[in-house]
This record gives sequence, C-alpha cells and structure tokens, in this order.
Amino acid sequence: MKGVLTLALLSTVASAVIPNTSYPYIDTIVVKAVAVLSGDSAVKGFVTFDQTDVHSLTTISWNITGSDPNTKRGIHIHDRGDLTQGCTSTGSHFNPYNMTHGAPNDTTRHLGDMGNYMTDSQGNSVGNLQDSLIKLNGPLSIVGRAVVVHAQTDDLGRGGNAESLKTGNAGARLACGKSSIIKQRGTRLMCIGVIGIAKEIFVPTSQMSNSTSGSASGSITPTATGSATSGNAVPLTNGGGSSLVSLIQSVKSTSILSLIVVANYLLL
Repeated sequence: MKGVLTLALLSTVASAVIPNTSYPYIDTIVVKAVAVLSGDSAVKGFVTFDQTDVHSLTTISWNITGSDPNTKRGIHIHDRGDLTQGCTSTGSHFNPYNMTHGAPNDTTRHLGDMGNYMTDSQGNSVGNLQDSLIKLNGPLSIVGRAVVVHAQTDDLGRGGNAESLKTGNAGARLACGKSSIIKQRGTRLMCIGVIGIAKEIFVPTSQMSNSTSGSASGSITPTATGSATSGNAVPLTNGGGSSLVSLIQSVKSTSILSLIVVANYLLL
C-alpha cells in the first residue's frame, strides 16, 4: 500500500535569505560628483552633480565667488578634463550629438550647456538646476570632464551670429575644474531563496513512518536552512534522517517538483 505525501513550503524565504554583505558588488553607479573651480582669475567655487539613479534627473548645484556683481555669467561642461594648460586645454562644449549651442531647456543644445548663473551684489552665486541630459553614468557621463566658468553672459545661442551657435559668446575662460566622483552606490545580486516547493510524492507507507508509535501515516517534517544556491543546498529531512532526495529517488510514479529561486538586485 502506498501513501500520498504533499509537501508545501511557501514561507521559507526568511530562513533562506543570506545577508547581502556576503555577496560581492556586481555593479556600481555614480550618484555624486564635484568639480572644484579655480583659475587665473578671482573666480573660485565648486559645482556638484547628484543623480539618485541612472534614470533620474541630475541636480546641479553651485557655489561660486569672485565674479562680477549683479550679472549673469556663462557656465558649461567642456569635452575634456585636461587641465594641463589651465582652462584652455578643456576643449569645446561637450557636444556628442553635434548640435548647435542653446539654453539648458532647449531641444537643440550642447549636452554641456548649463546656461548662466546669476551673481549677487558681492559677485557670489549659490543656486541649482535640474537637467535631463547631463548624466553621471553611461557612455555620455560628464564625470572626468571639465566645468568652465566664462567671463561674459551666455546668449544661449540667440546672438544671431556663428559664435553664438558655438559658444553663446560667453567669452574667456576664468575658472574651471574637472568633475570627479565623490560618491558611488553598489548593487549586489542576492538570492532571496526558495519561494515555494510543491511536491506530491507517492511513497511506500513504510517510508513515511518516523517512529514505532503505531501511527499508520507517520509524518515528515521539512526543515530549511542555508540557501538554495549551489554549494548551500536547502536540506529537507524526515524524522528518520532521510533526505528529500532519497524520497524522490524512491518514487515509483511520475510526479512534479516545482522549485522557484528568485534572484533580486538590491541597491544599497
């Protein structure tokens, strides 16, 4: 005579979770960068870039001193972070799409176009903006490129001449700094564990008995320890110490074993 055993393990996630610190980083993203501005002029300061994830807007914040008072001054991201010859070796505006110069909110613009910052009566400026094109990650990342402050107001490509469409007539380069990473966030791959095991096994009644107490049906108590990953198999044993594998090997008829292991990316 054969008995029917149904195993249902639908709540073993908690016991199967392994602390994510045991898993290596599989990827990192840049979430914050800064460019410290300096040059031959009195203009100094810094510009920070914050991007919470690869799809979010980038928040650009600045604190700049030493500019002319009560005026607008052009600021851009240039193609190179080469400061070997000061700001002159940083190249042109960062323009991977080969567009003409424009304002930050224009459809047609250089990727590095940041417009102007406005100074107070002391020639200082503190402010921020958000931009959908300037990114800290991916092939068009601005990390490693230079931020350049100019001597004149950027006309945002509306000056009516060729130079306006190239530089916005923003004039000389007063200060610059290479954007550098100051904060990254790692992503780990973590195995959450067994979500569910459902198995209907036809086993001889003699194998289902765990004691000599005279019980006709007996019982099998599955336990889950460790993870369901390779090298850390989840042992499921009966009272007599037989493993689930041994029970499956003794099955005389066709049955179905469903094992779901979920891999999940966690952003730290």
